[in-house]
Amino acid sequence: MNNSKEIKFRIKSVSSIYKVTKAMGAIAASRMKKAQEQTLRARPYILRALEVLALLKRYGFSLEESPLVTEKKSKKVLVVIITPDRGLCGGLISNLTKVTLDFKAEQEKEGKKLSYIVVGKKGALFLKRINADILAVFPDKSFWKLIDIGALHKLIVSSFLSGEFESVAVIYSNFISPIKQKAVARAFLPLTSKNLEKLIEAKKFNENSLNSKELIYQVEPSPSIIAESLIPHLLKMGLYFLFLETKASEHSARMIAMENSRKNAKELADDLTLSYNKLRQAQITSQIAEIVGGAAVMEE
Repeated sequence: MNNSKEIKFRIKSVSSIYKVTKAMGAIAASRMKKAQEQTLRARPYILRALEVLALLKRYGFSLEESPLVTEKKSKKVLVVIITPDRGLCGGLISNLTKVTLDFKAEQEKEGKKLSYIVVGKKGALFLKRINADILAVFPDKSFWKLIDIGALHKLIVSSFLSGEFESVAVIYSNFISPIKQKAVARAFLPLTSKNLEKLIEAKKFNENSLNSKELIYQVEPSPSIIAESLIPHLLKMGLYFLFLETKASEHSARMIAMENSRKNAKELADDLTLSYNKLRQAQITSQIAEIVGGAAVMEE
């Protein structure tokens, strides 16, 4: 690259990229912090609900009484995929698609047929490319609220209770830390305590306080009626938690990607500036040599 104007143009372009990625990284960091706080606040609530469900067993309720716990007689599996609407988030989307393909191959090997409910444009585009059976597409949101997943929750529950699907699985990104996220596929329905514990990636809730022989609570109207209301709500909260996990993962991945892009842009701008300075120095040296040479000729 011998043209100083071309180098100056590239320096200007790279400097613009540096400013944009720096701003996007700051925005992603702010959103990641908020999403992380939402995720951490939701976990104790779900764990406490699991403890209540376990407590009801001691008062005569059998988890198998719920239709959401019984596996249906079908060879079809409903898969819910949670993805972002936007890219620029490192390997998050490619990891989700890879887990989706692996899960698909595993289930089809067992003779299962898969149908999909997808959240986010990126997941929808991917499923269309592989000609998957898509039941519904839901848009992604910058921040999820519990009310936002009401329609999706109803569709999942009604599809399972109809007997059309033997089980429901969810593919999402598990938020481990701001610098580490992991795309995973989890069983969602039939709903069991084990499945729900895996979904929230938490330690098994403490049953020590539930092992006492003495029944210390009076349950009204009955354990079965309470559980009938608790289980669907617990299912909805579990689903909501997965959306929070994926959103926190998205913002974290975007923050890291923009930080790496910012560093690369700065390094490239420094290299281009150095090249520009060397070229200008060579040009100035050449011009001085020409002037000195011309003066020497005139003196002769």
